[in-house]
Amino acid sequence: MRVTRLGLVVIPLATLPTAGLPNLIHIRRQGIEVPIQISDGEIQFIAQPSDSPATSEAVYWVTSESTLGARITLPAVLTAPLVWERDQVYQSTALSTRGDRWFAGELRAQGATLPITLSLPRGVAAGTLVELALTPIVRRAGHQLQLWHQGELVGAASWDDGATSGPRIAAITLNRALPAGDVTLDLALTSTGTPEDAVLIDQLRMPSVAVPLPLLPTPTLATPALHDLRSGPAPGQAGATSLIISHSDFLPALAPLVAAHQARGHTVAVIDVQHIYDVFSFGERSPEAIRNFIRAAMSWQLAPRSVLLVGAGNVRMRPQANQGDITFIPPYLIDSDPKYGEIACDSCYARLSTNLRTQVVPDLPIGRLPVHTLAEAHIVVAKTVQALIAPPSGTWRQTMLAIADNDLELNGTPDQAGPFSTTADAALAALPDTYRLERFFYTPQADTTAFRQRLFQAWDAGAAMLMYTGHASLWQWAWTNPDAATPHLVGLYDADARTNGARLPILLAMTCLSGNWANPTLQPIDERLLLRVGGGTVASLSPLGSGVQRGHTQLLAGVVPALGAGSTLGAAHLAGLKALAATGRDLDLAFSFGILGDPELTLPAPTQAIYLPLTTR
Repeated sequence: MRVTRLGLVVIPLATLPTAGLPNLIHIRRQGIEVPIQISDGEIQFIAQPSDSPATSEAVYWVTSESTLGARITLPAVLTAPLVWERDQVYQSTALSTRGDRWFAGELRAQGATLPITLSLPRGVAAGTLVELALTPIVRRAGHQLQLWHQGELVGAASWDDGATSGPRIAAITLNRALPAGDVTLDLALTSTGTPEDAVLIDQLRMPSVAVPLPLLPTPTLATPALHDLRSGPAPGQAGATSLIISHSDFLPALAPLVAAHQARGHTVAVIDVQHIYDVFSFGERSPEAIRNFIRAAMSWQLAPRSVLLVGAGNVRMRPQANQGDITFIPPYLIDSDPKYGEIACDSCYARLSTNLRTQVVPDLPIGRLPVHTLAEAHIVVAKTVQALIAPPSGTWRQTMLAIADNDLELNGTPDQAGPFSTTADAALAALPDTYRLERFFYTPQADTTAFRQRLFQAWDAGAAMLMYTGHASLWQWAWTNPDAATPHLVGLYDADARTNGARLPILLAMTCLSGNWANPTLQPIDERLLLRVGGGTVASLSPLGSGVQRGHTQLLAGVVPALGAGSTLGAAHLAGLKALAATGRDLDLAFSFGILGDPELTLPAPTQAIYLPLTTR
């Protein structure tokens, strides 16, 4: 059974499929038994939601065993301490007391207040303790918070940071009473001096103020997966060279992809991600469970050579009551980016050493189809299958498109992050001579409209590989004239206009952020290109964080020769990481780049022209 809120759970014994003797019933969560009360033909117990950053959903297991279960007598009136929490603001560089990065709001010194609305069952006396879970953004002395009610100061807190600034509890003692009913408190940051103060507010608690526990809806009971995945993907199957981990919503779309992999000589296993949770994390969503499963799969008699995750993810893994859960396969979050802090790292799932932070090169390639609906899954699977087994013929197969941001500003000043054209040219030089190279290197003096027209004409004609080097954001590649109607080289909605059909390139995006599929609000351009019907891309090696040109150059030094020699995109990614590791620099890129698409994809074999002798009489 699954629970997302604190409250009383009541299960009629008659609804259990095989209850057996009531005194032999056990309920556990995370392997730990929960005491229950059985009376009047009902099981009753207090359920807690999960406090994991990956989910608020707790899974309780009901079993009938040969031993007596733990029992408790519940009080007639069930209460819990008052807690106020709203996950509204994501701050990737700051930790909450829970260990995630979601907060109710951000306070700035002398800025706007944060309203906190409470429903108090009775009046709260002066002297009551209020605990604020918070995280300072600025490390400093002299933090000052004030709590107001209807224009009157009701409490304050102050503290100094030490050598580090992190999550903490600030205690406020109320100096005035609060009335019963709905009460709105205003929290203000009143610190003065420099540096200017800023604090993230996570949660408010009143430990001594009891509020009634709700009666939760009767939960639905489900039968967990029974097969232990440690022994193999399925009973009688010794292993698989191609491992596909999918959310159940997308399983109906995968048969053509499985057949395509089998046609290329793979033994394929498709695993429902919930099956992994049932075996490795007591049924609850857990990125670490997926990683542990992949580690276990490597000991199968037939071990996987690549992993494909099917399902989008999001850093918002604890949705509010009015929000849907949009995480199908969770991101593996790691604080590794020098600018953005926490980022999603799919390659971390495939880093199987004890300390993945010290492992630059994963044990095996991994990719993701970031699909949100079954329709999107069908689209991406169809594109992938055609690229795997039947890409159309034509000169597009030996065409490589290289796009580079401007090396010089309009006034001739070098871009400090460049030169981008140099990185592109060095990568193109590593390709076999059989490839036709088309360069689209932007300069500020160029007619941007004409430049884009030429670029998209070439793109829509088809290419085997598309490479971009330069600046980017989630929704665009390169900035041109900020006053222009189109202030970029390639924008998010340019993906919707691509008509290259099945002549689909593998994209190498040597930039920042353009592949960040885990962003809580915005779709990245690299994802949109992959999801495009009738064109776009078939896969990409994309960044989810920041990067530098020096590191991109090293990545390309490994990736491009491997792709040109016929390696899979996954193997090429690992070759790029090995080249990066050899330098000992910019190693954060090893965690920020990931594959959107199937890691088993390769560049299509160039169409060979055959010349026949002509004999005339």
